[in-house]
Amino acid sequence: MNFSPTEYIKNWNKKVENWQTDYLSYYHSDILTSFLKKIKSEKYKMKPEYLIEPYIGDINNCSAVFINKNPGSPIPSLQHYRDGKFIIQDKAHKDYYCFSKNFPYLDGTIVEVGDWWFKRTEWVSRLAQIKNISISRKPFALEIFPYHSNLLATSHIIMSDDFLKYVLKNIINPAEFANKHSELGIILSVGNTFEHLYEKLGFKKIVKINQDNHDEHKLDWCKNANNKPINNEYNMWQSKTGAYYLNFVFGANFNKPPAKKWNIVEQYLFTKCIPK
Repeated sequence: MNFSPTEYIKNWNKKVENWQTDYLSYYHSDILTSFLKKIKSEKYKMKPEYLIEPYIGDINNCSAVFINKNPGSPIPSLQHYRDGKFIIQDKAHKDYYCFSKNFPYLDGTIVEVGDWWFKRTEWVSRLAQIKNISISRKPFALEIFPYHSNLLATSHIIMSDDFLKYVLKNIINPAEFANKHSELGIILSVGNTFEHLYEKLGFKKIVKINQDNHDEHKLDWCKNANNKPINNEYNMWQSKTGAYYLNFVFGANFNKPPAKKWNIVEQYLFTKCIPK
């Protein structure tokens, strides 16, 4: 893998600066827009006037690596290109890496998305306990689409060959670099988008465990209020370079990491499916 973190940081610093100068021109010239179907519904539309977030955290120093579809709903008071706090006070557009590396969403003051990220850090901590390692850093997360939107459906993404090439270069390569320097040593994602993506990238599926086949693995499965097995799924993958990816699908693809009650399944995955 020919990847330079210095060039990666420099490249995105320049892109974020260009975005803030003229966000509409930047958006309409971005190749990423060609990988999205035309969307009429307002709740699915990209909102380019809010700070683009290609990544968050420190690629050189992290607890674990996440890959997400995009940064989610915007917070105008923080992210607006003209008068958001991240622009006016934090100068994110002047040096995006310096702004991002301390993971501002985990400083305890941003209630809109803080809980969303704290649940993910709790997941990392539980996985670290399974591996019997300690976690002292913050995560590093890559966003396939750096633009905010209220929702982004898998069906809206055009997974063409050009898209896959883009993802491999701009998402997978930096993710695997960061993973080598992470404490956890496995790349995490949430949602069925990633099951489709990893398959199209030619990753090897190590295992897929859900409510239909958990008995084959001699695993108990959590049940809902109607005493029916919960419709959740874990799938684990290995890339062509040997990196491991763990993806969790919560029900109808809600973007939620697993709760503590799924710990027994995760213990199985880490002890039975990953070579020591």
